[in-house]
Amino acid sequence: MNRAHLFEDFSIGTDLSRSRSKAQDDALGEYETGYQAGWDDAVNAHKDAQTHLSSTLSQNLEQIEFTLIEAQTQLLKTMKPVLEEIMKTLLPGLQSEGLRALVVDEIETLLKTNAAKDISLVVSEQDEMTVAAFLNSSRALSDIGLITKDTLAEGQAYVSCATLQRKIDVTQAIREIQSHADSFLDQPELEQAVAR
Repeated sequence: MNRAHLFEDFSIGTDLSRSRSKAQDDALGEYETGYQAGWDDAVNAHKDAQTHLSSTLSQNLEQIEFTLIEAQTQLLKTMKPVLEEIMKTLLPGLQSEGLRALVVDEIETLLKTNAAKDISLVVSEQDEMTVAAFLNSSRALSDIGLITKDTLAEGQAYVSCATLQRKIDVTQAIREIQSHADSFLDQPELEQAVAR
């Protein structure tokens, strides 16, 4: 009796295992190719979505910015007459009050290191009565010398002592306030013109 049936014949099996291995390699290669193609599709889809989102966000931000500028412009258009009336009413009244406040502030600073008789004040002819009235209202300020000059405009003054001289120009300060207010009121219109 032949015992060959008890043992496996490897001569036939080697060709079979080689063909199985090649088939498995081909299947694995196809799987890998398909997987990579799917991954590339997903990455490209993600990039496309990001580009679309960025574009949409950019467009929305431009629309929001333009809408905000339009809202500011409309708000300031309605407020402009009121603010202009307030400035027309308040700013001229600030001239004499501002001059008095600034002169008093400078004098108080100088009185810390100087005697009142060493301080002099030069004002315009238009401001002489107002300034003289508040200098004479206090015994400490009545010793300050008051001089008028026709070269000074209303709202201008010089406060001086032996060591220094300070110029006060309320008119210029009011002009600067007016200029800043006008720039503020015109800013949204300028921004809207630039945005178009």
